[in-house]
Amino acid sequence: MNCETVVKFGRSETAFPYLEKTAKMLLEQPEQKVIVLSPPGGHNGQVGVIDLLQKYFNGNYQQASRGQRNIAFSLLEDIVRSSSAALGVPDYQKDLTTAITLLDNPKTSNWGIEEAGCLVPSLVARKIGAQVLKPTEFLQFDQDQNVDPASYELAASRIDKLQGRVVIPGFFGRSFDGRIRIMNTSDTAAAVLARGLGAKSLDVWTWHEGIYAANPSLYSSGVNRDKPVVIPELTYAELAELGERGMGAIDPASLRHLDPKVTQVHIRNISDSLGKGTIITRFREATNKTDIVGLASDGPYTPFVINMAGMEDVVGVGASIAEAFGFLGIPYQRGTSGKGYGRYYVSDKFIKESTTGHGAIEDCILNAVPGFEKSVKVEPEVGLLSVVGQGMKDRSSYYIGRLMSWLDEAELRQVQVLDNTSLSFSFTVPFGELTRATRTLHDRFFRD
Repeated sequence: MNCETVVKFGRSETAFPYLEKTAKMLLEQPEQKVIVLSPPGGHNGQVGVIDLLQKYFNGNYQQASRGQRNIAFSLLEDIVRSSSAALGVPDYQKDLTTAITLLDNPKTSNWGIEEAGCLVPSLVARKIGAQVLKPTEFLQFDQDQNVDPASYELAASRIDKLQGRVVIPGFFGRSFDGRIRIMNTSDTAAAVLARGLGAKSLDVWTWHEGIYAANPSLYSSGVNRDKPVVIPELTYAELAELGERGMGAIDPASLRHLDPKVTQVHIRNISDSLGKGTIITRFREATNKTDIVGLASDGPYTPFVINMAGMEDVVGVGASIAEAFGFLGIPYQRGTSGKGYGRYYVSDKFIKESTTGHGAIEDCILNAVPGFEKSVKVEPEVGLLSVVGQGMKDRSSYYIGRLMSWLDEAELRQVQVLDNTSLSFSFTVPFGELTRATRTLHDRFFRD
C-alpha cells in the first residue's frame, strides 16, 4: 500500500464525548488509509479501557476478586454500549462476549486484553468501512523489552496484504514469550507503522492547537485564562528535551522508531483541521526570535541536601548517590553542590505513590557514602523549570542572563540553578511561585 501519512488518535479523542467527532472527521477524509486508534480513555469520572485492563487483568488476575472482575466487565460494557450508540453502529454484543469470556479465564485472560482493547476501534472501523489490523501481528518486543527491528518490515508486509483503509488499535504489542503487552501509549505502534511504510508524515490528532510553549494548566490557572502560544516548529531533539519534562503531545521515546530524514510529525487539532498545529522535523532554521521554543514546568520536588565536611574533596560521592538512586528506581534531578554539600531533587509524586517516603530516601543518600560523618536535610518543596531551544547551544550565557534578570524584575527570588545542556537550561523556584515564574518567562520570551 502506498502510504504518505499515518494518522493517530489518542485516548482522549476516542473517549465517549469526542468519539463521534473523530469518526466524522475520518469519514470526511477518506484519503487517510492507515489509522491508529487508542482504546477510549476516561472522562468525567468514567474509567478508561486501558485503566480497567491494567488494574484487573494485566498480571493482576489473581488479585482481583470475582466481584471486582464483574464490576470491570460492567464498566467495559458501558463504554462499548455508549460508543456504539454515539457511532450508530449496533451489534457489538458478540465481540464483547468473546472479550469478557477470554478475560474471565486465567488461562486466556492475557489474550482477552487485546480483544477488549480492540472493541471500540473495531466499531469505528465498521463506521468508516475499514479493516482492523491487530498490532500484535507486527509489533514485537525482544527479551530486553525493546521493539524488535523486524517489526518495521512486518508492519509494512501486513498493511500491504490489506486493501482499503486499515484501523490499528494502539497500546498493544507482543512480548518475546508470546504474551500480550500493554504499553503506556499508542505512539509506538504509530511510529513503527510510519517507519515501516516510509510515510512522509505522522499526523497526531488532538483537541489541542498544537504543542504549547508552556504548561497550559500552570499558565492558564487562576484568573488568567489566556493560553500559551503554540510552538509552530521544533526539532526531534527539542521535543525529546521537552518530553523528558512532561511536555509535548507525543511520547518522545517513540520518536526513535522514526527516520527523521523521511518522516515529519505533525500535531494537529481535530476542531481546526486547517490549522497549522506544530510540526516536528529533523532540522529547523533558528533565528533570534525562535532560538527558544518552550518552557517545561513541573513539580513539586523535594530537595534533599547532604552535608558532609570535605565532601568536595572526596572522589565519587555524586556517582555513588546516583548509583544508589538508580538501584532503588528513585527518579531525581541533581542540583547545586559546593563546599561540604550537595543537593538532590526527588518528585513528590514519586514519594507519594511509592512506599519509599522521605526517611528511606535520606537513608539511601547516607548509605551511599559510608565511612564519613554526614547528615541529610529536607528543604521546602520547589518547582522545576527548563528553558528549551537551539539557542541554548551557542547563546546560553546570553539567555541565562536575560532569564535571571526577568525573574529578578518580577521579584522572583530563591532561584537555584540546576544545569544546562546544549538544548536546555534548568532551575528551581519555590513551588508556590511556579505558576508566576512560568507566566513571567513565557510572556517575556514569546509575547514581548
